[in-house]
Amino acid sequence: MKCIYLTIKTLFLAIVAVAMVACSQSKFSKKIADMAVASNVDCPINIGDITITKIDYDSLKNNLQYHVICNSDSFDIQKYQKSGLLLRSLTAVMFDNRNLEDTKSLLNDLLEAEAGIKYIYYDIEQNEKVECLISVNDIKSIVDVDKVDSDPDGVLNDYAQRQNKDFPQALDEFTTILNVEVADTALVHHFAIKTANPDELMADLNIYLLKMNISAGLKDVTNRAILLSCIKTKRSMAYLYKVQGTDRTIDVTFSSDDLETVLSAAK
Repeated sequence: MKCIYLTIKTLFLAIVAVAMVACSQSKFSKKIADMAVASNVDCPINIGDITITKIDYDSLKNNLQYHVICNSDSFDIQKYQKSGLLLRSLTAVMFDNRNLEDTKSLLNDLLEAEAGIKYIYYDIEQNEKVECLISVNDIKSIVDVDKVDSDPDGVLNDYAQRQNKDFPQALDEFTTILNVEVADTALVHHFAIKTANPDELMADLNIYLLKMNISAGLKDVTNRAILLSCIKTKRSMAYLYKVQGTDRTIDVTFSSDDLETVLSAAK
């Protein structure tokens, strides 16, 4: 699996260099469309176990799209279809070199156009595909790493403001995220949980497992600026789940030290 991570990272950096050719000719969404056209000239591109067959622009969704064929031996597509978290972890590897000027320029151009990047992975042998979107909010969070040292409070407030534009939002049939709050001592995510049997929910609850699942998601590169900002401002990160129809709240909190551990494990 490490092989495909490194291969995809190398591929991404190669495409970034080609993509920058078209960027000076236009603004906003047209710039991204031109970027796709310029990059697509060199496709298909074979690197290791993967081949990028096409780069295009989805004007309806405003996404720069990479179409990637993967070797079945190194890319278990069914596993990634079942776990969006694993797929995001794979895709996020591409942004580990975000400090390179070309990569940073690409991300800033996408932000200017309010465009995302979608990676569409294909397994030809199994005739299946899986998609991963790096949204505008994700890109903004990646870029915000550069602002942490100078304005960690600003990074957190900006994060909460961006997230709250889309909230409340149902995550599944049981869970809704209500809002994100920047408190004096914590960054707090508020949720509501619907359940027909609150007593059974509380009896079956495993806080340790829940915290481990949240921790796995926090390792994503798109959360790095938020983790760093909490650590720098000595804030904890809290996930509060209000069980509807009761006075019960499930509290999963990461201290500043916990967040340092998470960040260290993500490197």
